[in-house]
Amino acid sequence: MGWLMPLYGGGFWVAFRQLALVYYAAGFLLHCVVPRLMHVDSVQHGRRPRRGQALGEALYSLGPLLVKAGVWTVVEDLYKRGSTRMYAGWPPSAQECIYMLLTVVALDYLHDAWFYWTHRMLHWKPLYMAVHLPHHKSTVPTAFCGYSFHVIEALIVFTNEVLVCYLLPIHAGLHRCYHLYTTVIHEGGHAGYEIAPFIPSLEAVAALVLGARWRSAGSAPAVPCAALNTVRHHDMHHRFPRSHFSLYFTHWDRWCGTEHPAYRGAVESHFSGADAVQGGTDDALLRDAAAAEARVMQAAAAKASATGVGVAAAASQGFAQQLWRPSRAVLAAAGSSGQPSSSGAAAASAAAAPLRNVGVPHLVHPQGAAVNNAVPLELTEFRRGVGLCIYRSDGLVFAARRMDDTSGSWQMPQGGIDYFPHYKENPMDAARRELKEETGITNCRIVASIDPWLDYTFPTRVKRECGSVVNYPGQTQKWYLLHFYGDDSEIDLSHNGHPEFTEFCWAPLEALPGAVVHFKRGVYAQVAHHFGPEIARRTGRGSPAPVAERVPVPVRARRTA
Repeated sequence: MGWLMPLYGGGFWVAFRQLALVYYAAGFLLHCVVPRLMHVDSVQHGRRPRRGQALGEALYSLGPLLVKAGVWTVVEDLYKRGSTRMYAGWPPSAQECIYMLLTVVALDYLHDAWFYWTHRMLHWKPLYMAVHLPHHKSTVPTAFCGYSFHVIEALIVFTNEVLVCYLLPIHAGLHRCYHLYTTVIHEGGHAGYEIAPFIPSLEAVAALVLGARWRSAGSAPAVPCAALNTVRHHDMHHRFPRSHFSLYFTHWDRWCGTEHPAYRGAVESHFSGADAVQGGTDDALLRDAAAAEARVMQAAAAKASATGVGVAAAASQGFAQQLWRPSRAVLAAAGSSGQPSSSGAAAASAAAAPLRNVGVPHLVHPQGAAVNNAVPLELTEFRRGVGLCIYRSDGLVFAARRMDDTSGSWQMPQGGIDYFPHYKENPMDAARRELKEETGITNCRIVASIDPWLDYTFPTRVKRECGSVVNYPGQTQKWYLLHFYGDDSEIDLSHNGHPEFTEFCWAPLEALPGAVVHFKRGVYAQVAHHFGPEIARRTGRGSPAPVAERVPVPVRARRTA
Protein backbone atom coordinates (compact mmCIF):
# COMPACT_ATOMS: atom_id res chain seq x y z
CA MET A 1 0.00 0.00 0.00
CA GLY A 2 3.05 2.25 -0.09
CA TRP A 3 1.97 3.63 -3.46
CA LEU A 4 -1.10 5.14 -1.73
CA MET A 5 0.71 6.55 1.27
CA PRO A 6 1.18 8.82 3.03
CA LEU A 7 -2.45 9.79 3.33
CA TYR A 8 -1.46 13.43 3.15
CA GLY A 9 1.65 15.16 1.84
CA GLY A 10 2.76 12.57 -0.73
CA GLY A 11 2.58 14.87 -3.74
CA PHE A 12 0.64 14.83 -7.01
CA TRP A 13 0.90 11.19 -8.06
CA VAL A 14 0.03 9.80 -4.63
CA ALA A 15 -3.03 12.07 -4.57
CA PHE A 16 -4.01 10.97 -8.08
CA ARG A 17 -3.66 7.28 -7.25
CA GLN A 18 -5.81 7.73 -4.15
CA LEU A 19 -8.49 9.50 -6.19
CA ALA A 20 -8.40 7.02 -9.06
CA LEU A 21 -8.68 4.02 -6.74
CA VAL A 22 -11.63 5.47 -4.82
CA TYR A 23 -13.41 6.82 -7.90
CA TYR A 24 -13.16 3.77 -10.15
CA ALA A 25 -13.69 1.22 -7.37
CA ALA A 26 -16.80 3.03 -6.11
CA GLY A 27 -18.07 3.56 -9.65
CA PHE A 28 -17.61 -0.12 -10.49
CA LEU A 29 -19.45 -1.19 -7.33
CA LEU A 30 -22.33 1.27 -7.83
CA HIS A 31 -22.77 0.66 -11.55
CA CYS A 32 -21.83 -2.99 -12.05
CA VAL A 33 -21.97 -4.88 -8.76
CA VAL A 34 -24.73 -3.51 -6.51
CA PRO A 35 -27.56 -3.60 -9.12
CA ARG A 36 -26.71 -7.24 -9.88
CA LEU A 37 -26.40 -8.45 -6.30
CA MET A 38 -29.45 -6.80 -4.78
CA HIS A 39 -32.69 -5.07 -5.62
CA VAL A 40 -32.25 -1.33 -6.10
CA ASP A 41 -34.95 1.36 -6.21
CA SER A 42 -34.28 2.79 -9.65
CA VAL A 43 -35.29 6.36 -10.46
CA GLN A 44 -34.69 5.79 -14.20
CA HIS A 45 -37.57 3.42 -14.93
CA GLY A 46 -37.95 2.81 -18.64
CA ARG A 47 -34.74 4.67 -19.48
CA ARG A 48 -31.34 3.12 -19.95
CA PRO A 49 -27.88 4.55 -20.62
CA ARG A 50 -26.59 4.43 -24.17
CA ARG A 51 -24.35 1.54 -25.12
CA GLY A 52 -20.79 2.33 -24.10
CA GLN A 53 -21.89 5.41 -22.13
CA ALA A 54 -20.44 4.27 -18.79
CA LEU A 55 -17.06 3.51 -20.36
CA GLY A 56 -17.00 6.89 -22.09
CA GLU A 57 -17.85 8.66 -18.84
CA ALA A 58 -15.18 6.72 -16.95
CA LEU A 59 -12.52 7.76 -19.47
CA TYR A 60 -13.70 11.38 -19.58
CA SER A 61 -13.42 11.50 -15.78
CA LEU A 62 -9.64 11.19 -15.98
CA GLY A 63 -9.30 14.91 -16.70
CA PRO A 64 -11.20 16.09 -13.60
CA LEU A 65 -9.36 13.52 -11.45
CA LEU A 66 -6.03 14.97 -12.63
CA VAL A 67 -7.32 18.48 -11.87
CA LYS A 68 -8.44 17.47 -8.38
CA ALA A 69 -5.08 15.84 -7.69
CA GLY A 70 -3.45 19.10 -8.79
CA VAL A 71 -5.68 21.08 -6.43
CA TRP A 72 -4.70 18.80 -3.56
CA THR A 73 -1.03 19.29 -4.42
CA VAL A 74 -1.53 23.06 -4.21
CA VAL A 75 -3.23 22.63 -0.81
CA GLU A 76 -0.32 20.52 0.43
CA ASP A 77 2.16 23.17 -0.68
CA LEU A 78 0.16 25.95 0.99
CA TYR A 79 0.03 23.91 4.19
CA LYS A 80 3.80 23.40 4.16
CA ARG A 81 4.25 27.15 3.74
CA GLY A 82 2.03 27.74 6.77
CA SER A 83 -0.34 30.06 4.92
CA THR A 84 -3.55 28.16 5.73
CA ARG A 85 -5.51 27.32 8.89
CA MET A 86 -4.83 23.60 8.54
CA TYR A 87 -3.28 21.61 11.36
CA ALA A 88 -2.01 18.07 11.96
CA GLY A 89 -1.47 15.71 14.88
CA TRP A 90 -2.73 12.21 15.69
CA PRO A 91 -4.51 10.77 17.58
CA PRO A 92 -6.97 13.57 18.27
CA SER A 93 -8.37 14.24 21.72
CA ALA A 94 -12.06 13.78 22.52
CA GLN A 95 -12.58 17.52 22.18
CA GLU A 96 -10.86 17.48 18.78
CA CYS A 97 -13.08 14.59 17.62
CA ILE A 98 -16.20 16.61 18.45
CA TYR A 99 -14.73 19.58 16.61
CA MET A 100 -14.02 17.37 13.57
CA LEU A 101 -17.67 16.28 13.46
CA LEU A 102 -18.75 19.91 13.54
CA THR A 103 -16.19 20.65 10.83
CA VAL A 104 -17.77 18.02 8.58
CA VAL A 105 -21.19 19.65 9.03
CA ALA A 106 -19.72 23.07 8.23
CA LEU A 107 -17.97 21.66 5.16
CA ASP A 108 -21.24 20.13 3.94
CA TYR A 109 -23.03 23.47 4.05
CA LEU A 110 -20.09 25.39 2.55
CA HIS A 111 -19.68 22.89 -0.27
CA ASP A 112 -23.40 22.84 -0.95
CA ALA A 113 -23.56 26.63 -1.24
CA TRP A 114 -20.46 26.71 -3.47
CA PHE A 115 -21.84 23.95 -5.69
CA TYR A 116 -25.27 25.56 -6.04
CA TRP A 117 -24.04 28.97 -7.17
CA THR A 118 -21.18 27.77 -9.36
CA HIS A 119 -23.56 25.23 -10.89
CA ARG A 120 -26.04 27.99 -11.75
CA MET A 121 -23.18 30.00 -13.19
CA LEU A 122 -22.26 27.04 -15.40
CA HIS A 123 -25.80 27.13 -16.81
CA TRP A 124 -25.19 30.65 -18.12
CA LYS A 125 -25.31 30.10 -21.88
CA PRO A 126 -21.67 30.92 -22.82
CA LEU A 127 -20.32 28.70 -20.04
CA TYR A 128 -22.95 26.03 -20.61
CA MET A 129 -22.11 25.68 -24.30
CA ALA A 130 -18.33 25.85 -23.84
CA VAL A 131 -17.89 24.00 -20.54
CA HIS A 132 -20.93 22.36 -18.91
CA LEU A 133 -22.60 20.76 -21.93
CA PRO A 134 -20.48 17.54 -21.94
CA HIS A 135 -21.87 16.66 -18.50
CA HIS A 136 -25.46 17.13 -19.68
CA LYS A 137 -25.01 14.83 -22.65
CA SER A 138 -25.72 12.10 -20.09
CA THR A 139 -29.50 12.43 -19.80
CA VAL A 140 -29.56 8.98 -18.15
CA PRO A 141 -26.55 9.26 -15.82
CA THR A 142 -24.41 6.41 -14.55
CA ALA A 143 -22.17 6.43 -11.47
CA PHE A 144 -19.18 7.31 -13.67
CA CYS A 145 -20.99 10.49 -14.71
CA GLY A 146 -20.05 11.91 -11.30
CA TYR A 147 -16.81 13.47 -12.54
CA SER A 148 -17.52 13.23 -16.26
CA PHE A 149 -17.23 16.93 -16.98
CA HIS A 150 -14.92 19.50 -18.57
CA VAL A 151 -11.56 20.21 -16.91
CA ILE A 152 -12.48 23.91 -16.61
CA GLU A 153 -15.62 22.90 -14.74
CA ALA A 154 -13.46 20.69 -12.55
CA LEU A 155 -11.24 23.66 -11.71
CA ILE A 156 -14.32 25.74 -10.78
CA VAL A 157 -15.93 22.99 -8.70
CA PHE A 158 -12.76 21.94 -6.84
CA THR A 159 -11.51 25.45 -6.04
CA ASN A 160 -13.60 25.35 -2.86
CA GLU A 161 -11.24 22.66 -1.54
CA VAL A 162 -8.57 25.36 -1.37
CA LEU A 163 -10.86 28.08 -0.01
CA VAL A 164 -12.05 26.05 2.99
CA CYS A 165 -8.44 25.88 4.22
CA TYR A 166 -8.64 29.61 4.83
CA LEU A 167 -12.18 29.75 6.22
CA LEU A 168 -11.87 27.42 9.21
CA PRO A 169 -9.27 25.30 11.01
CA ILE A 170 -9.27 21.83 9.47
CA HIS A 171 -7.15 18.76 10.13
CA ALA A 172 -4.97 17.86 7.13
CA GLY A 173 -6.02 14.21 7.25
CA LEU A 174 -9.70 15.16 7.56
CA HIS A 175 -9.35 17.44 4.54
CA ARG A 176 -8.10 14.51 2.45
CA CYS A 177 -10.60 11.94 3.75
CA TYR A 178 -13.57 14.28 3.46
CA HIS A 179 -12.83 15.15 -0.15
CA LEU A 180 -12.24 11.52 -1.04
CA TYR A 181 -15.68 10.86 0.38
CA THR A 182 -17.24 13.70 -1.65
CA THR A 183 -15.91 11.87 -4.70
CA VAL A 184 -18.08 8.90 -3.76
CA ILE A 185 -21.04 11.20 -3.07
CA HIS A 186 -20.82 12.63 -6.59
CA GLU A 187 -20.96 9.10 -7.98
CA GLY A 188 -23.81 8.10 -5.68
CA GLY A 189 -25.86 11.08 -6.83
CA HIS A 190 -25.57 9.84 -10.42
CA ALA A 191 -26.04 6.13 -9.73
CA GLY A 192 -29.63 6.03 -11.01
CA TYR A 193 -31.10 4.44 -7.88
CA GLU A 194 -31.74 5.58 -4.33
CA ILE A 195 -28.98 4.92 -1.82
CA ALA A 196 -29.96 3.91 1.67
CA PRO A 197 -32.35 5.99 1.03
CA PHE A 198 -30.25 9.16 1.09
CA ILE A 199 -27.15 10.40 -0.62
CA PRO A 200 -24.71 9.68 2.24
CA SER A 201 -23.83 12.56 4.55
CA LEU A 202 -23.51 13.10 8.27
CA GLU A 203 -26.84 14.92 8.25
CA ALA A 204 -28.47 11.89 6.62
CA VAL A 205 -27.63 9.79 9.67
CA ALA A 206 -29.40 12.31 11.89
CA ALA A 207 -32.30 12.40 9.43
CA LEU A 208 -32.83 8.66 9.88
CA VAL A 209 -33.93 9.46 13.41
CA LEU A 210 -36.29 12.15 12.16
CA GLY A 211 -37.58 10.14 9.22
CA ALA A 212 -40.86 9.28 10.93
CA ARG A 213 -41.85 12.93 10.61
CA TRP A 214 -42.02 12.56 6.83
CA ARG A 215 -44.12 9.46 6.43
CA SER A 216 -46.71 9.30 3.67
CA ALA A 217 -50.27 9.11 4.89
CA GLY A 218 -51.24 5.51 5.52
CA SER A 219 -47.87 4.09 4.50
CA ALA A 220 -45.16 2.58 6.66
CA PRO A 221 -41.97 3.56 4.80
CA ALA A 222 -40.40 6.87 5.81
CA VAL A 223 -39.95 9.51 3.15
CA PRO A 224 -36.51 11.18 3.19
CA CYS A 225 -36.12 14.39 5.12
CA ALA A 226 -37.36 17.27 2.99
CA ALA A 227 -34.15 19.19 3.67
CA LEU A 228 -31.91 16.51 2.12
CA ASN A 229 -31.30 15.65 -1.51
CA THR A 230 -32.05 12.24 -2.95
CA VAL A 231 -30.59 10.57 -6.02
CA ARG A 232 -33.81 11.42 -7.85
CA HIS A 233 -33.17 15.10 -7.11
CA HIS A 234 -30.05 15.29 -9.26
CA ASP A 235 -31.26 12.70 -11.75
CA MET A 236 -34.16 15.04 -12.55
CA HIS A 237 -31.64 17.84 -13.16
CA HIS A 238 -30.21 15.85 -16.06
CA ARG A 239 -33.68 15.76 -17.62
CA PHE A 240 -34.81 19.23 -16.54
CA PRO A 241 -31.67 21.41 -16.64
CA ARG A 242 -33.37 24.48 -15.14
CA SER A 243 -34.16 22.64 -11.91
CA HIS A 244 -32.12 21.26 -9.01
CA PHE A 245 -28.67 22.84 -8.80
CA SER A 246 -27.76 21.84 -5.24
CA LEU A 247 -25.56 19.01 -3.97
CA TYR A 248 -26.51 17.87 -0.44
CA PHE A 249 -29.51 19.93 0.62
CA THR A 250 -32.68 21.33 -0.93
CA HIS A 251 -32.88 24.73 0.76
CA TRP A 252 -31.14 26.70 -2.02
CA ASP A 253 -33.45 25.21 -4.66
CA ARG A 254 -36.50 25.95 -2.53
CA TRP A 255 -35.42 29.49 -1.66
CA CYS A 256 -34.45 30.37 -5.23
CA GLY A 257 -37.44 28.73 -6.93
CA THR A 258 -35.45 26.08 -8.81
CA GLU A 259 -37.05 23.01 -7.24
CA HIS A 260 -39.10 21.09 -9.79
CA PRO A 261 -42.82 21.25 -8.88
CA ALA A 262 -43.21 17.50 -9.41
CA TYR A 263 -40.21 16.51 -7.27
CA ARG A 264 -41.90 16.19 -3.86
CA GLY A 265 -44.75 14.11 -5.23
CA ALA A 266 -42.32 11.87 -7.10
CA VAL A 267 -40.26 11.25 -3.95
CA GLU A 268 -43.32 10.44 -1.84
CA SER A 269 -44.61 8.12 -4.54
CA HIS A 270 -41.26 6.36 -4.80
CA PHE A 271 -40.66 5.74 -1.10
CA SER A 272 -44.27 4.90 -0.29
CA GLY A 273 -44.24 2.13 -2.89
CA ALA A 274 -46.87 3.78 -5.09
CA ASP A 275 -44.23 4.24 -7.79
CA ALA A 276 -43.86 0.50 -8.23
CA VAL A 277 -47.62 -0.05 -8.19
CA GLN A 278 -48.06 2.54 -10.95
CA GLY A 279 -45.57 0.80 -13.20
CA GLY A 280 -42.34 2.19 -11.84
CA THR A 281 -42.36 5.61 -13.46
CA ASP A 282 -42.80 9.20 -12.36
CA ASP A 283 -43.97 10.35 -15.79
CA ALA A 284 -47.56 10.74 -14.58
CA LEU A 285 -46.49 13.14 -11.85
CA LEU A 286 -44.36 15.13 -14.27
CA ARG A 287 -47.19 15.15 -16.79
CA ASP A 288 -49.47 16.76 -14.20
CA ALA A 289 -47.04 19.65 -13.88
CA ALA A 290 -46.70 19.86 -17.65
CA ALA A 291 -50.47 19.89 -18.11
CA ALA A 292 -50.62 23.11 -16.12
CA GLU A 293 -48.20 24.71 -18.57
CA ALA A 294 -50.21 23.50 -21.55
CA ARG A 295 -53.36 24.97 -20.01
CA VAL A 296 -51.57 28.31 -19.65
CA MET A 297 -50.73 28.23 -23.37
CA GLN A 298 -54.32 27.44 -24.34
CA ALA A 299 -55.74 30.11 -22.02
CA ALA A 300 -53.24 32.60 -23.44
CA ALA A 301 -54.39 31.80 -26.97
CA ALA A 302 -58.01 32.45 -26.00
CA LYS A 303 -57.04 35.71 -24.31
CA ALA A 304 -55.09 36.78 -27.38
CA SER A 305 -58.16 36.16 -29.53
CA ALA A 306 -60.45 38.16 -27.24
CA THR A 307 -58.16 41.07 -26.42
CA GLY A 308 -55.54 41.19 -29.14
CA VAL A 309 -52.76 40.68 -26.59
CA GLY A 310 -49.92 38.49 -27.85
CA VAL A 311 -49.89 34.90 -26.65
CA ALA A 312 -46.33 35.27 -25.39
CA ALA A 313 -47.33 38.21 -23.20
CA ALA A 314 -50.44 36.45 -21.92
CA ALA A 315 -48.61 33.20 -21.31
CA SER A 316 -45.76 34.91 -19.49
CA GLN A 317 -48.17 35.87 -16.72
CA GLY A 318 -48.84 32.20 -16.11
CA PHE A 319 -45.18 31.20 -16.43
CA ALA A 320 -43.77 33.98 -14.26
CA GLN A 321 -43.62 31.81 -11.15
CA GLN A 322 -42.33 28.71 -12.96
CA LEU A 323 -38.55 28.98 -13.30
CA TRP A 324 -38.30 25.34 -14.32
CA ARG A 325 -38.87 24.20 -17.88
CA PRO A 326 -38.90 20.49 -18.73
CA SER A 327 -36.21 19.59 -21.23
CA ARG A 328 -37.45 16.26 -22.50
CA ALA A 329 -40.51 14.03 -22.40
CA VAL A 330 -43.84 14.07 -20.54
CA LEU A 331 -44.81 17.62 -21.49
CA ALA A 332 -48.29 16.86 -22.70
CA ALA A 333 -51.72 17.84 -21.48
CA ALA A 334 -53.31 14.69 -22.85
CA GLY A 335 -50.60 12.26 -21.77
CA SER A 336 -48.86 9.82 -24.09
CA SER A 337 -51.74 7.52 -24.91
CA GLY A 338 -51.68 8.54 -28.55
CA GLN A 339 -55.45 9.00 -28.63
CA PRO A 340 -56.88 12.04 -30.45
CA SER A 341 -57.90 14.94 -28.26
CA SER A 342 -60.50 17.43 -29.41
CA SER A 343 -59.10 20.04 -27.05
CA GLY A 344 -55.57 19.45 -28.24
CA ALA A 345 -56.25 19.26 -31.97
CA ALA A 346 -55.26 22.36 -33.86
CA ALA A 347 -58.71 23.03 -35.28
CA ALA A 348 -60.25 26.33 -36.41
CA SER A 349 -61.09 27.34 -32.84
CA ALA A 350 -61.96 30.76 -31.49
CA ALA A 351 -58.30 31.27 -30.69
CA ALA A 352 -57.49 30.86 -34.37
CA ALA A 353 -60.10 33.39 -35.53
CA PRO A 354 -57.59 36.22 -36.07
CA LEU A 355 -55.75 33.96 -38.51
CA ARG A 356 -58.67 33.37 -40.87
CA ASN A 357 -58.09 36.54 -42.83
CA VAL A 358 -54.46 35.75 -43.50
CA GLY A 359 -53.60 34.92 -47.10
CA VAL A 360 -53.40 31.14 -47.26
CA PRO A 361 -50.71 29.55 -49.41
CA HIS A 362 -51.44 26.35 -51.28
CA LEU A 363 -51.13 23.09 -49.34
CA VAL A 364 -48.93 20.51 -51.03
CA HIS A 365 -48.96 16.87 -50.03
CA PRO A 366 -45.72 14.90 -50.10
CA GLN A 367 -45.88 14.05 -53.77
CA GLY A 368 -46.22 17.71 -54.66
CA ALA A 369 -43.65 18.71 -52.09
CA ALA A 370 -41.08 16.53 -53.75
CA VAL A 371 -41.81 18.15 -57.14
CA ASN A 372 -41.57 21.71 -55.83
CA ASN A 373 -38.33 21.14 -53.98
CA ALA A 374 -36.20 23.70 -55.77
CA VAL A 375 -34.20 26.22 -53.77
CA PRO A 376 -34.96 29.85 -54.71
CA LEU A 377 -32.11 32.09 -55.78
CA GLU A 378 -30.87 34.37 -53.04
CA LEU A 379 -31.60 37.47 -55.10
CA THR A 380 -32.79 39.38 -52.05
CA GLU A 381 -30.03 37.94 -49.85
CA PHE A 382 -32.67 36.27 -47.67
CA ARG A 383 -31.27 33.22 -45.98
CA ARG A 384 -32.83 30.02 -47.31
CA GLY A 385 -34.16 27.60 -44.71
CA VAL A 386 -36.81 25.10 -43.67
CA GLY A 387 -39.44 25.08 -40.92
CA LEU A 388 -40.83 21.96 -39.23
CA CYS A 389 -44.36 21.72 -37.82
CA ILE A 390 -44.33 18.43 -35.91
CA TYR A 391 -47.65 17.12 -34.60
CA ARG A 392 -48.59 13.98 -32.73
CA SER A 393 -51.75 11.92 -32.55
CA ASP A 394 -53.58 14.21 -30.12
CA GLY A 395 -53.09 17.23 -32.41
CA LEU A 396 -50.59 19.11 -30.26
CA VAL A 397 -47.45 20.40 -31.95
CA PHE A 398 -43.83 20.57 -30.86
CA ALA A 399 -42.57 23.93 -29.59
CA ALA A 400 -39.27 24.75 -27.93
CA ARG A 401 -37.41 27.61 -26.28
CA ARG A 402 -34.07 28.70 -27.72
CA MET A 403 -31.02 28.79 -25.46
CA ASP A 404 -30.24 32.37 -26.52
CA ASP A 405 -33.80 33.64 -26.02
CA THR A 406 -34.62 35.82 -23.03
CA SER A 407 -38.06 37.03 -24.16
CA GLY A 408 -39.98 33.91 -23.12
CA SER A 409 -41.00 33.06 -26.69
CA TRP A 410 -41.48 29.61 -28.18
CA GLN A 411 -40.83 28.38 -31.71
CA MET A 412 -40.94 25.31 -33.92
CA PRO A 413 -37.71 23.74 -35.20
CA GLN A 414 -36.15 25.47 -38.18
CA GLY A 415 -32.76 25.78 -39.83
CA GLY A 416 -30.79 26.91 -42.84
CA ILE A 417 -30.20 24.97 -46.04
CA ASP A 418 -26.59 24.09 -46.80
CA TYR A 419 -26.28 25.49 -50.30
CA PHE A 420 -22.71 26.09 -51.42
CA PRO A 421 -20.91 25.68 -54.74
CA HIS A 422 -19.48 22.33 -53.66
CA TYR A 423 -22.65 21.05 -51.96
CA LYS A 424 -26.27 21.87 -52.73
CA GLU A 425 -28.71 20.44 -50.17
CA ASN A 426 -32.37 20.27 -51.16
CA PRO A 427 -35.05 21.44 -48.68
CA MET A 428 -36.43 17.99 -47.88
CA ASP A 429 -32.97 16.71 -47.02
CA ALA A 430 -32.44 19.84 -44.92
CA ALA A 431 -35.73 19.16 -43.10
CA ARG A 432 -34.63 15.63 -42.24
CA ARG A 433 -31.24 16.87 -41.08
CA GLU A 434 -32.67 19.65 -38.90
CA LEU A 435 -35.21 17.25 -37.39
CA LYS A 436 -32.43 14.93 -36.28
CA GLU A 437 -30.01 17.62 -35.15
CA GLU A 438 -32.45 19.74 -33.14
CA THR A 439 -34.76 17.10 -31.67
CA GLY A 440 -33.17 13.66 -32.07
CA ILE A 441 -36.54 12.42 -33.37
CA THR A 442 -36.47 9.32 -35.58
CA ASN A 443 -40.07 8.07 -35.66
CA CYS A 444 -41.49 10.81 -37.84
CA ARG A 445 -42.61 11.29 -41.46
CA ILE A 446 -43.30 14.23 -43.73
CA VAL A 447 -46.97 14.37 -44.70
CA ALA A 448 -47.40 17.79 -46.34
CA SER A 449 -45.75 21.10 -47.09
CA ILE A 450 -46.67 24.67 -47.99
CA ASP A 451 -46.02 25.38 -51.66
CA PRO A 452 -44.70 28.97 -51.66
CA TRP A 453 -41.73 29.91 -49.55
CA LEU A 454 -42.61 32.12 -46.58
CA ASP A 455 -40.49 35.15 -45.70
CA TYR A 456 -39.83 37.18 -42.59
CA THR A 457 -37.48 40.11 -42.02
CA PHE A 458 -35.07 40.46 -39.11
CA PRO A 459 -35.41 43.60 -37.01
CA THR A 460 -31.63 43.88 -37.33
CA ARG A 461 -29.56 42.34 -40.08
CA VAL A 462 -27.88 39.05 -39.23
CA LYS A 463 -24.50 38.11 -40.62
CA ARG A 464 -24.09 34.99 -42.69
CA GLU A 465 -23.04 32.02 -40.59
CA CYS A 466 -20.18 31.31 -42.99
CA GLY A 467 -18.45 34.51 -41.84
CA SER A 468 -19.09 36.65 -44.92
CA VAL A 469 -19.43 40.40 -44.52
CA VAL A 470 -22.71 40.23 -46.47
CA ASN A 471 -25.72 40.37 -44.17
CA TYR A 472 -29.10 38.65 -44.29
CA PRO A 473 -32.14 40.94 -44.00
CA GLY A 474 -34.31 37.91 -43.20
CA GLN A 475 -35.18 34.31 -44.05
CA THR A 476 -37.23 32.59 -46.72
CA GLN A 477 -38.47 29.19 -45.54
CA LYS A 478 -39.99 26.02 -46.92
CA TRP A 479 -42.42 24.65 -44.32
CA TYR A 480 -43.13 20.94 -43.80
CA LEU A 481 -45.80 19.17 -41.75
CA LEU A 482 -44.51 16.06 -39.99
CA HIS A 483 -46.38 13.36 -38.07
CA PHE A 484 -44.56 12.15 -34.96
CA TYR A 485 -45.63 8.59 -34.16
CA GLY A 486 -42.96 7.73 -31.60
CA ASP A 487 -42.61 8.27 -27.86
CA ASP A 488 -41.36 11.40 -26.14
CA SER A 489 -38.51 9.42 -24.62
CA GLU A 490 -36.67 9.51 -27.96
CA ILE A 491 -36.55 13.33 -28.00
CA ASP A 492 -33.02 14.50 -27.25
CA LEU A 493 -32.41 18.24 -27.54
CA SER A 494 -28.65 17.73 -27.24
CA HIS A 495 -28.47 15.00 -29.88
CA ASN A 496 -25.82 16.67 -32.02
CA GLY A 497 -23.77 17.88 -29.05
CA HIS A 498 -24.66 21.54 -29.69
CA PRO A 499 -28.25 22.03 -28.50
CA GLU A 500 -30.18 25.07 -29.67
CA PHE A 501 -33.09 24.57 -27.26
CA THR A 502 -33.23 24.35 -23.48
CA GLU A 503 -36.71 22.76 -23.21
CA PHE A 504 -39.77 21.86 -25.20
CA CYS A 505 -43.50 21.41 -24.80
CA TRP A 506 -46.49 20.19 -26.80
CA ALA A 507 -48.98 23.00 -27.42
CA PRO A 508 -51.98 23.85 -29.63
CA LEU A 509 -50.82 25.12 -33.01
CA GLU A 510 -53.14 28.12 -32.83
CA ALA A 511 -51.29 29.33 -29.72
CA LEU A 512 -47.91 29.58 -31.41
CA PRO A 513 -48.31 32.64 -33.70
CA GLY A 514 -48.60 34.82 -30.62
CA ALA A 515 -45.98 32.90 -28.63
CA VAL A 516 -43.19 33.22 -31.20
CA VAL A 517 -40.81 36.19 -31.37
CA HIS A 518 -42.63 39.15 -32.92
CA PHE A 519 -40.94 39.25 -36.34
CA LYS A 520 -41.90 35.61 -37.09
CA ARG A 521 -45.60 35.97 -36.27
CA GLY A 522 -46.73 36.56 -39.84
CA VAL A 523 -45.12 33.33 -41.01
CA TYR A 524 -46.49 31.40 -38.02
CA ALA A 525 -49.98 32.78 -38.68
CA GLN A 526 -49.85 31.37 -42.22
CA VAL A 527 -48.46 28.05 -40.98
CA ALA A 528 -51.17 27.76 -38.30
CA HIS A 529 -53.99 28.72 -40.68
CA HIS A 530 -52.68 26.27 -43.21
CA PHE A 531 -51.61 23.21 -41.26
CA GLY A 532 -54.26 23.51 -38.51
CA PRO A 533 -57.16 22.09 -40.56
CA GLU A 534 -54.88 19.42 -41.99
CA ILE A 535 -53.82 18.30 -38.51
CA ALA A 536 -57.45 18.30 -37.36
CA ARG A 537 -58.44 16.23 -40.39
CA ARG A 538 -55.72 13.67 -39.83
CA THR A 539 -56.13 13.33 -36.07
CA GLY A 540 -59.93 13.50 -36.16
CA ARG A 541 -60.34 10.71 -38.67
CA GLY A 542 -57.61 8.61 -37.16
CA SER A 543 -56.54 7.40 -40.60
CA PRO A 544 -52.84 6.72 -41.13
CA ALA A 545 -50.93 9.44 -42.90
CA PRO A 546 -49.50 8.56 -46.34
CA VAL A 547 -45.82 7.85 -46.17
CA ALA A 548 -43.77 9.89 -48.62
CA GLU A 549 -40.48 10.48 -46.89
CA ARG A 550 -39.77 8.33 -43.87
CA VAL A 551 -36.99 9.61 -41.66
CA PRO A 552 -34.21 6.99 -41.54
CA VAL A 553 -33.60 5.36 -38.18
CA PRO A 554 -29.89 4.53 -37.86
CA VAL A 555 -29.63 2.11 -34.94
CA ARG A 556 -26.36 3.52 -33.65
CA ALA A 557 -27.92 7.00 -33.38
CA ARG A 558 -30.98 5.98 -31.39
CA ARG A 559 -31.36 7.67 -28.01
CA THR A 560 -33.43 6.18 -25.21
CA ALA A 561 -33.02 8.98 -22.71
